[in-house]
Amino acid sequence: MADIKNSFNTPNLRESMDNEIYFVDQLKTPVVSSISKGKAVAKLEEWNVDAISDAKDNAIAENADFGTADMQPADRIGNRLQTAERVVKVSDLSRELNTAGYEDELDQQIMKETKALKTDIEFGVCKSGAQVVGNGTSVSARSAGIETFISTNTDSGVGAVEAAGNGTDVRTAGTLRSFAESQITAVMATAYENGATPSMMILSPTKKVQASGFLGLAVATRNTDAMTKTAYNAVDVYVSDFGQLDIVPSTYSNTATALILDTSNLELLTIRDFKEIAKGKDSHTETVSIVTDYTLKVNNEKSCAAIHDLS
Repeated sequence: MADIKNSFNTPNLRESMDNEIYFVDQLKTPVVSSISKGKAVAKLEEWNVDAISDAKDNAIAENADFGTADMQPADRIGNRLQTAERVVKVSDLSRELNTAGYEDELDQQIMKETKALKTDIEFGVCKSGAQVVGNGTSVSARSAGIETFISTNTDSGVGAVEAAGNGTDVRTAGTLRSFAESQITAVMATAYENGATPSMMILSPTKKVQASGFLGLAVATRNTDAMTKTAYNAVDVYVSDFGQLDIVPSTYSNTATALILDTSNLELLTIRDFKEIAKGKDSHTETVSIVTDYTLKVNNEKSCAAIHDLS
């Protein structure tokens, strides 16, 4: 028999649970959220890419005959449709129990996996892999990522070989080097010469920190608010001689690459946009497949730029 009645020998104490559910997640999708959305209608989506001829010294004599035509055909490129899926499986009993924070376990899990599927698309769009045709069984069809299309406006390490720029192959990496402001100015100059006006630079978190530390960036913009005792030492907008860039961190960005994008020339095409497909009942569970089919369309790879081979 206990001498003192306390919390450790009182068996009928109720437990307490907060009626909220708290998530620590990675749901930011800066690229997919910034580009336009369209409708895909085929497993291979194709488009034409063309360019205006370079300027030249152009003068003819008054009575000259017509000159020789030098016409260049447009390039026909495309990208493959990729199907992505998240599956939810919940027992019938769990749907009937009294749960904290939400009413239906199935609805809760569908919500979570739909958000996760959105990050899968962001990961796929930012990746460097080439498109894959697939065979319907053992090989999945895949959409090429942004990096695979950018071939003209690049700044790369020694020995690099850029991809063809049509999504069918991947680049050969060069020697790794440190991230520097000079690389941004150089590739922005190249992009400008090729008619591009990119407006967003996507960086991994570590590269975002490095960008804020460039001489002439964080030093020039560092500020301290005396009232709140808050120091500001980050750069979110970079104004170059050839245009302004919003600097955006991305969890899913390649750590060795800085993507410099004209989002108006990028489009995400989908067929089934987060469609829920319930499996017929064959057990005491509910199984739902959340599926989407998407491909990335890069209207013209010269509209974007990339800095590769960053250590």
